[in-house]
Amino acid sequence: MNRTPSGPLALVTLAFLAVMSLAAGCSKESAAPAPTAGRVGPDEVIEDFEVTETSAGTRTSVVHARRARIYQYDGHTEVDGLDVDFYDASGKKYSHLRSDRGSLNQNTKDMKAEGHVDIVTIEGVHVEAPVIQYWDASQKLVSDALVKVTDKNGSVLTGVGFESDTKVTHYRVGKVNATLRPSEPGRGKGK
Repeated sequence: MNRTPSGPLALVTLAFLAVMSLAAGCSKESAAPAPTAGRVGPDEVIEDFEVTETSAGTRTSVVHARRARIYQYDGHTEVDGLDVDFYDASGKKYSHLRSDRGSLNQNTKDMKAEGHVDIVTIEGVHVEAPVIQYWDASQKLVSDALVKVTDKNGSVLTGVGFESDTKVTHYRVGKVNATLRPSEPGRGKGK
């Protein structure tokens, strides 16, 4: 004979099951891990990531990445396929940075670009390096690595160490090796 509990035993059993269900449900929602420095994975992953920075209502840069991994606990974002456009005070684009990957500091707005870093300006200057850092407070691009700078005339500077403004109009290259090209055809050929 098959019996279903009834009476006080059934009520106690149902009450026990209800309390356990509520406890299990509450513990899952309130058991979010506390942020720690030893955290392994990102808090958020975004495909086709884009951030526009502005100053006084004018666009100063647009950061685009194929993928971004955001770590809330320390305020940094790691990106793959990094592209950054820099704009002047009138909103006109003046340089483009591209790299394989990078990291962004959400608090300071500093950035580190790594792996085949290329910067091309509208003036025709091309900078190549394995790593370049951007310091937002000083608006500087810097690197301690081997850097190659090609100007609009085809003159090439290579050296270890680099510092520049974001327009790459005023830059320094350390430990220089240079190949200079004349700016006008026929110049420097004995004429």
